[in-house]
Amino acid sequence: MVQHQPLEHPRSSDNCRVGDGVDELDVALLDALHLNPLASFEELGAVLDVSPVTAARRWRRLVSTGRAWVSSAPGPQLPIKAALFEAECGKGTYVRALARDLGRILGCFGHICALRRTLVGPFGESDMIPLEQLEALCDRAASGEGSLADALLPVETALDDIPALAVTRADAARLHRGQAVLLRGRDAPNCSGTVYVTVAGRLLALAEIGNGELIPKRVFNLNGLTASPARNNESA
Repeated sequence: MVQHQPLEHPRSSDNCRVGDGVDELDVALLDALHLNPLASFEELGAVLDVSPVTAARRWRRLVSTGRAWVSSAPGPQLPIKAALFEAECGKGTYVRALARDLGRILGCFGHICALRRTLVGPFGESDMIPLEQLEALCDRAASGEGSLADALLPVETALDDIPALAVTRADAARLHRGQAVLLRGRDAPNCSGTVYVTVAGRLLALAEIGNGELIPKRVFNLNGLTASPARNNESA
């Protein structure tokens, strides 16, 4: 078990000397990692007065040239504490940071041994495609025996929580050019906010309703990207 110490300005090690492609910064980097093998490159850079990128590049060069390596040695037999957590979070969450912060709160070092995403929006594990299956599909597509579209679900599948609005072909032509459409008459929608727009049953755009207008925000060109019947049936 490695004993970690606070990083300070390290002293030169007796068993690693300058020369033969190793300079004083390399030696200082190795000494800092001896003190705390789990130190981040940001922490190492602050101690060594270099950028994190420089610290990372130096370490990779030392490893690639065989001048440094990672090893372990038997330590005291300490019980391993582990726990299983399930987190529901929004986009941009760095899940590994949760384990780090929990470890800090508990006064120990916490890290993630395994991480598995089980749900993204309305999509669960049953909607996922194993990497091996996707690689095989790419190989078939490259040889002309299949299409990557076979792995796609209809775009509308991700828009279930957004209201749909059907428009005429004339209005669709305006939206396709990025132009707003006036909403008037008895059939005008009595709502505001984001909608997904269809024409003749096909997805055309995401748009915003406001001030009596339908304003396109993202127009789709889905020609050639029709999901396979098998995937359509699975999503039904």
